[in-house]
Amino acid sequence: MKAPLLLLALLLVASSATAQRSDTLRTETTTEDARISAAEVKRFIRYITRADMEERTLFKVGIWPTTDRGQGTFEYRRFRVSFLGEMSVEKKLSPSVSFVIGGEANSTYIKYKGMGVLSGYGLDKQPIYLQQVSSTEFLWKAGFRYYYAKAKDIKHGRSANNFSGNYIALKYLQPFHRIASTKVLDLNTNKPSPRQSDRRIGNLLGSPSPRLMLAYGIQRRLGKFAYFDIDAGPHVQFGNGSGTTFSFQLNAFLGFGW
Repeated sequence: MKAPLLLLALLLVASSATAQRSDTLRTETTTEDARISAAEVKRFIRYITRADMEERTLFKVGIWPTTDRGQGTFEYRRFRVSFLGEMSVEKKLSPSVSFVIGGEANSTYIKYKGMGVLSGYGLDKQPIYLQQVSSTEFLWKAGFRYYYAKAKDIKHGRSANNFSGNYIALKYLQPFHRIASTKVLDLNTNKPSPRQSDRRIGNLLGSPSPRLMLAYGIQRRLGKFAYFDIDAGPHVQFGNGSGTTFSFQLNAFLGFGW
């Protein structure tokens, strides 16, 4: 009688130990799979941003929807779309410092719904006009970038000497040409208004207004032939007939880089 009971007890102990080992093995396997998955993601990000590839010259052509950038704001604005484009060259002077030179084009299209014209007896609400304004401004730009963590990353093997990194930039922008077009429609007839016909202007619409900007930015290479670059900071515009103006600008580009 004692022998069967002893055998049953031994079987229960063995079954419990086997279950515990099975749970331990499952836990270890799960942890190992998660660790490998995280490492694979990290290697993929380094590959996409070309973190281990050395680059000392970068040619860039990009475009991005942009902020207002000094265009007028009116009460009856109905629709607005704007794009900022760039063509530039960035050249490394050292692992941490680069020089950028190139050009930008800021293109904007806006629709305004205006009330009627003022008369001698008040506001004549007929006719109501829709004004369409499109403009493109071209600027030269030059500046320096300081990739403040690049030297340390190179020293510790986290990066090669390239253009993927965070930076502090100082840049100068000089407008040199502007094209503007204005069209006014009579909303009663949906035809061009006799008050004002289409017009095109091929100059700066006033004296040139150079700009200076101090910015914090993030740039990443995206594979062999692309890049992403975004910066933001205080922006100073000189002259332009109304004195010096200050603003906060956000600029972003996504495009080809090689």
